[in-house]
Amino acid sequence: WLDRDEGGGRRTTEHDPPPNTNRRNRLWLSATGITAALAILAIAVNLSDSDPVPPGQVSATHVGAADGSGDFVTIRAAVAAAVAGDTIAIQPGTYTEAVLVDRDLTISGDTGDPAAVVVEIPEDGPTVDFNGVDIGYGFLFDGVTAELSHLTISGPGAGVSALVATDGDLTAHHLVEDLDPYVDDPYGFLYAGGDTTGDIYANSTKAVVLFDGGARPTFRENDVASVVRVRGQAYPQVEDNAIGGIWLQGSAAPLIKNNTIDFGTIDGPAGGFGSCGIELSPGMKRATIVGNSVRNAPTGICVDRAVGAEITQNDIAVEVVGVDLDQ
Repeated sequence: WLDRDEGGGRRTTEHDPPPNTNRRNRLWLSATGITAALAILAIAVNLSDSDPVPPGQVSATHVGAADGSGDFVTIRAAVAAAVAGDTIAIQPGTYTEAVLVDRDLTISGDTGDPAAVVVEIPEDGPTVDFNGVDIGYGFLFDGVTAELSHLTISGPGAGVSALVATDGDLTAHHLVEDLDPYVDDPYGFLYAGGDTTGDIYANSTKAVVLFDGGARPTFRENDVASVVRVRGQAYPQVEDNAIGGIWLQGSAAPLIKNNTIDFGTIDGPAGGFGSCGIELSPGMKRATIVGNSVRNAPTGICVDRAVGAEITQNDIAVEVVGVDLDQ
């Protein structure tokens, strides 16, 4: 009879021992079964194991479950065990932790329902220096290519951001921010700096979104009750969102297109934002503001010594002034 030893398996972390590449089929011959054994041996020769696949070339799934039913009880442990290219599927539950993502991963709520997976930022969690401000975080993406989706991020509102991206390429979608209460600045759904790129879409938040440094992601189809703020050399493409207000402070060339801006949705501190649906502060250059709808603000669009802005085809219905050109 034939007993084939299956040997080791695919490596899922750089700490696992390498697969056993010396696996062999073992053959036992009975005294009365020589002929049958020789036939089996002829078949076994053609069943030799293929070479193992190097780690990182095949996507493994690491499942986290807060109740202990999965492979890991924390998201951080699943991240630590993963190699670049892996997928982490998070089972329903509440996870009180801050997660540093320092390798290329896909992280997603397992059911596809953002309410089923809650990541709660701890009060005394770690912080990161974001352009001179220490800020806590739910997820920190540090120069990686990563995707995050289908979960809720909750916790303290003061001094934290649900997502922080210092660089790299981030895809983030179907996320719900539930930070509470808003008692101080900074607080945010997404703080993106460095040269961050990516696609941020179909998310819901009450908090500020900040693009700084040279960040240039696409930000589309999000529901933002507060302010989208652009400063530094950032030039995101902000398109087809529902937003409380937009504050342009930098000197780059952002695209602000086809957004519905309802000033009345802003609830809580907006980090110094004024009374305009869209505000262009001194120093802003070459912004393109086209096809937006502005409602429920004292002033629709304020241009405060900004240079070279293109403002066309916007629909403005506000209380006092449609466009205020303060030169």
